[in-house]
Amino acid sequence: MSSTLIVIGDSYTTPHLCVSPCESFWGLAAKDLQVDNIINYSHSGLAFDLILHILLNEKFDWDTSYFIIGVPPIARVGLFIDQPTPKRHSAYMCNQVFEEWRIGCNSLTNCKWLDYAEVFSKDKYFLANYNHGWQEVLILEKILLAHSFLKIRNAKFIIANLTAPILLQESWEVSEQIMKTCHDLPECILFKNTQFDINRADGIKPVDRDPDDPDCWFGHHGSAGNLNWYQKVLNVKMKELGWYDTKI
Repeated sequence: MSSTLIVIGDSYTTPHLCVSPCESFWGLAAKDLQVDNIINYSHSGLAFDLILHILLNEKFDWDTSYFIIGVPPIARVGLFIDQPTPKRHSAYMCNQVFEEWRIGCNSLTNCKWLDYAEVFSKDKYFLANYNHGWQEVLILEKILLAHSFLKIRNAKFIIANLTAPILLQESWEVSEQIMKTCHDLPECILFKNTQFDINRADGIKPVDRDPDDPDCWFGHHGSAGNLNWYQKVLNVKMKELGWYDTKI
């Protein structure tokens, strides 16, 4: 029976963005898992709401698939814009030797994704009352619901924050319960050991930013950064979850 690695995320998992698929962390995972195919639904700038939308609306074989779901920067919004000529989107697919082709992703038809600042730049009330900590709470609630959805289907999955770690705020009464719950989910990498902080600690800089820029760590990694995070974090998590022992 053939097996598939499903990848859903934003630019940090988009094929050919700063790293070839075979040298990306998800490509390395596919090789170690010896899956027959990879289907990657990622798009640069994709909002987390649309990542969930793909997960809930595309058709998957839950029994023969592994899922790596990326958590992007949270200040983004997904929109639906109806139009006479539908705006189509596609997904990337490849086999074991990374021969690739495109397939349809009907659930994203007429969808658009933007940063909050692009959408609400004229809405002074929204921007004046934007609270990043509150948005992290809302994202964690969605992650917990997605986690429950995937557990019901007995799916093999990892939900990984691929940028700056979410701030653990267990002492804030608004976030205490959701923070503690998500912190203990074995399938999630959210508050530490993200690709951002592992590579920053090891001095491996992104390849698409000026290395002298203090904010360069928010860029995208090449093969070295992908390999480093895969070996130190993702591969370890895959083994902890028994993906090697229960491989299809």
